[in-house]
Amino acid sequence: ALGDPFSKKVNWVTKWISRAVTTWNVSFVMANFLRDYLTAYINLTEDDKAEFVWRALSPKNVAFAMRGIWAAERAKSRGELLYTAAQLKDMKPMDAAKDPVTAYLYAKAHGAKVGMFRHDTVGEHLRRLDEEAKKGMLGKGGVVSKGFLKGLGAFVEDANAAVENSIRISTFWAAINAGRSPQEAATASRNATVDFNVGGTLKPGLNAYFMFYGASAASMKRMWTSIQ
Repeated sequence: ALGDPFSKKVNWVTKWISRAVTTWNVSFVMANFLRDYLTAYINLTEDDKAEFVWRALSPKNVAFAMRGIWAAERAKSRGELLYTAAQLKDMKPMDAAKDPVTAYLYAKAHGAKVGMFRHDTVGEHLRRLDEEAKKGMLGKGGVVSKGFLKGLGAFVEDANAAVENSIRISTFWAAINAGRSPQEAATASRNATVDFNVGGTLKPGLNAYFMFYGASAASMKRMWTSIQ
């Protein structure tokens, strides 16, 4: 648990270090994508999902999904409501698949794993970076301003999220095209790589003292399921 002050401080340090070496690290984007790509291949070939694995991992389809994620998040940051939840739920899959933005929003509305955008959107980060740049990147004494560094770190973090989620969204639509229901497609997309949100009540506390505990445990569990 993280109820005591000491554990909270330890958790803050652990989270900062973990972000510094992963989601704030520009070089992590490609390495993370390659790992997720290979992991998705293994996980999607474990059962009947093998029939749509190549469609899910097609570079063209992954790029299509990535464009949709970026464009939709930018529109959201501008306050544009493209569709309501009810409209997306009632929409026919083939109508939603016509453009990348609608395809992404449809998959998200039906439960595809896209929960990495927990804080500000990509568009909001871009706007904040632009504002900081206009104010001046350098603060007192020639040091780069904290606002700019914070915005840049958040931007890289969302870039990692977009890359990772592109595989999941591509998997969702590959399953739809293979005749799966939206619910079945959402399940396939969440299990294409690793669902880092799963875990028991002890996970937050263990994550505070053991960096990447939750990610490692979820990865091992998912790999064991594939092997079995």
